[in-house]
Amino acid sequence: MRSEAAALRGAELYWVARSMVDAAVGAAATLPAWTPALAMPSPTGMLCWARPAGTVTDGHLLPPVNEVSWDSIWWWSRPDGALQLHPASRNTAKAQAMFGVRSPLWTAHTIIVDPKKPRTDEVVGSPQGHRFVSVLGAAWLLMGQANIAETSTFTDTSPPPRRRDPASTTSSTPRERQPVTVTLVDLRGARAAGKRSRGSDRRSQEERTWVAWPGGYWRQQAFGPGHSLRKPKWVGPYTKGPEGAPLAAPKPRVNVLRG
Repeated sequence: MRSEAAALRGAELYWVARSMVDAAVGAAATLPAWTPALAMPSPTGMLCWARPAGTVTDGHLLPPVNEVSWDSIWWWSRPDGALQLHPASRNTAKAQAMFGVRSPLWTAHTIIVDPKKPRTDEVVGSPQGHRFVSVLGAAWLLMGQANIAETSTFTDTSPPPRRRDPASTTSSTPRERQPVTVTLVDLRGARAAGKRSRGSDRRSQEERTWVAWPGGYWRQQAFGPGHSLRKPKWVGPYTKGPEGAPLAAPKPRVNVLRG
């Protein structure tokens, strides 16, 4: 517990804007195999969603109400090389009642993964898979794509609020707090996310057309020594054609079942 507390105190802090939460949750549904060590933005960090990114199982509560909102997650790289993930929730009333501890977030449970091993359990639907791992992986990968996510860093130097002692009529003096640096992650506009201009055929010279419409897709990108490593890259919807040409309406997709 001391090691975890020390890791959490030194964690990089991330705040994910609402639009980016939606993008990560949507992209996670089709996320292929990915490797945590190649995707995570820092060895140890804490990430908070601007709105819940779904639900997670709370190991402190009993069924049938052991699902709580998933509002945050923190991770740390342990000395033994393992990566530990702690999804947390703002829905802490029952846990606080059980343990008598007040906190804005409460860790629902924890899992340990090998950061160098590709995550395939979620892809194949294994019982050992966790949906929240895919959402976290999608968020990490999208955060690393400059054409998808926009990051900015700000530092909060304001003092902590005064705390009122229930047994007293006065507020306690706030303790001195070190400046807190947070990285804000937001989604870039659709035009900045992947607009391309190509004029390889007659049609593309007359109008712009949508590519990867409507949801985008993942592709495995080779990189590293001898292109031996693979990292999923998200390709969002973009337009193909010369700048200024009229934009053609996207074609409807029709699925035909033949006997």
